[in-house]
Amino acid sequence: TFIKFRSPLIVEGTNGYDMFNGYAFETAPELIGAEKLTSAMQMFYSSNYLKYVPDFNTSNVTTMYAMFQYCPNLITVPKLNASKVVVIANIFGNCNNLTNLGGLENLGQAYDPTKSANYSSYTLYLSTSNKLTHDSLMNVINNLYDIKSKGCNPQSLVLGSTNLAKLTSEEIAIATNKGWTLA
Repeated sequence: TFIKFRSPLIVEGTNGYDMFNGYAFETAPELIGAEKLTSAMQMFYSSNYLKYVPDFNTSNVTTMYAMFQYCPNLITVPKLNASKVVVIANIFGNCNNLTNLGGLENLGQAYDPTKSANYSSYTLYLSTSNKLTHDSLMNVINNLYDIKSKGCNPQSLVLGSTNLAKLTSEEIAIATNKGWTLA
């Protein structure tokens, strides 16, 4: 049996940590007031039945660590504002059915230029999401912030061989020219 929420759900406070961890629903509820959130850490972690996430405001979120990790049935995530994010690691870990991703707008804009290259908190892993469409991969690449222009060390976008094979060398160069290392 799936959980049903009164929609829209009003967000109170700034911490979305574990907000829907392990909940049984296919579609996340519409979130009103999400612009107040500063943490989306493990927000949907281990929501095994989650397939669709509606558009919601993440403009003040600084950590998206493991936000959707272990959501094996997740198919669609809209573009998320990542302009203040400084912890992105494992956001989509083990999201094996993720197909449609709107991108992470301005990911890297808040990165600290003094952090080492391939800093683990800054690494975006998409290698377990082998079903991502070409358009979704381009949404990710096109929405990356130009960290090179702000003097950051190169940071990692781990796509894995299956996703890398979907891209041309020119498309990969869009990310590398912005200071990102693709693997």
